[in-house]
Amino acid sequence: MDCKDIFNTSFVHSALLHARLMIDMGIWSGIERHKFDSWCHQFEGETDKIILALLLKSLVYRSKEQVRALLFQAFDRGIPQKLFELTGDEDVFEKMKLLQKHSGIPKNVLIVPVIRDCESPTKSGPLVARLFKKVININDKIMKWPWNLGEIKDVETIIFVDDFVGTGNQFLKFCKHHMQGDIFESNINFIYAPITANKEGLNNIAKSNPRIHLCPIEIVSEEDNFFNAIEKEYSLNQEQSKELEGMYMSFLEKVDLHKIGQNKGKMVKGYGGLALTYVYEHGTPNGSLPILWANNNKFTSLFSR
Repeated sequence: MDCKDIFNTSFVHSALLHARLMIDMGIWSGIERHKFDSWCHQFEGETDKIILALLLKSLVYRSKEQVRALLFQAFDRGIPQKLFELTGDEDVFEKMKLLQKHSGIPKNVLIVPVIRDCESPTKSGPLVARLFKKVININDKIMKWPWNLGEIKDVETIIFVDDFVGTGNQFLKFCKHHMQGDIFESNINFIYAPITANKEGLNNIAKSNPRIHLCPIEIVSEEDNFFNAIEKEYSLNQEQSKELEGMYMSFLEKVDLHKIGQNKGKMVKGYGGLALTYVYEHGTPNGSLPILWANNNKFTSLFSR
């Protein structure tokens, strides 16, 4: 039995119906129905439609409201719990509430967005900083850009905020660039609180810099890899899994995305080969499949990067 028999026409129709229902009900808020339909029409052949259906079945979409809930979870539970584990201070949950815009904010805590100097205001670092200000109502006085970390004094805790961790390499480069000198020799508590993190990326960071205490809100792993998840859920054998990957690559070649990435093809399964189908309403991590976020003169993506 090949993939065409497993994922037949009714399977494709069911996936499309479910996706349109999620959009029409506002559960996938931010996805415009006409844009969704235009994106789907680019999958023309029988095997193309199977890839489309599997993408829709696998899609993990985080709307603005869901991201808002995740941010509140971080500040109400995740970060204070981590600080309690580090300090033993039972009042830390109440102290975290002082980070919001009112009098009496603690001067010994800083929140720093993970951002490179060259990033534009539309990239994830500045965007996450704005989300924390708007959603959590964080006081500007405790927000600091990473290139100003050399000016810090009398700080007990630095909380790095980010939207996504893939391999962990980008965050480690960020630390190397901005956390110079003997800052890691100090008594400062360093907490890294990404909205979503890949398990292997977290392991990479923990191994490379044990002074960073990790506090992700959601965790993904190899099990969330598009191809691994499909193989497991539909009990595909080795031959069927290879066929599925061939169908995916054939579509990428058709729309000229098979050489995406600086090393021509390195990004065909997303950064680090993570092959995720994870999307925020505000943007898509590059660890997700490029078929979700890449554009060229032959293909228009459904989501933005």
